Amino acid sequence: MKTDSFRVRTRPLAALLATARRFGVKSIAGQINLLIAFAIVCQVCIIGHQLFEYRNVIWAERQHELTDLVKDALSIVDSQYAASQSGQRSVEAAQADAQHALAAMRYGDGDYFWINDMHPRMIMHPLKPEMNGRDLSDYADPSGKKLFVDMARVA
Repeated sequence: MKTDSFRVRTRPLAALLATARRFGVKSIAGQINLLIAFAIVCQVCIIGHQLFEYRNVIWAERQHELTDLVKDALSIVDSQYAASQSGQRSVEAAQADAQHALAAMRYGDGDYFWINDMHPRMIMHPLKPEMNGRDLSDYADPSGKKLFVDMARVA
């Protein structure tokens, strides 16, 4: 049984069966197994695509969450700055209140905010107060990367 090229292009199942016959799969059982294998491959591709999209959605949600948290932290600092500029509070009191409010903020699984200046020097670390006031120019992670220097350069 020969099929013309138009029919093969418009009927994927017929094309798959024709390909199976071309490669020597002539029995009905062999053709059914080939169809099952094709269906499994299609399902694996669909699942892979869905997992990729799910990962992208999770990352986008995480980015949105962090953006909102940073905006919240900045609003605290901005309100304290405005209070100090209007004369309602001294600069030192406003800075202390902002540090205290940021030290109390937590998000995610124990994540937190800290404050360092552009030197970089640690102004406030909520979990390691012994780092407060410490010069972080030589502070490096286990691989030798100077994280705080890079963060100050980016900011």
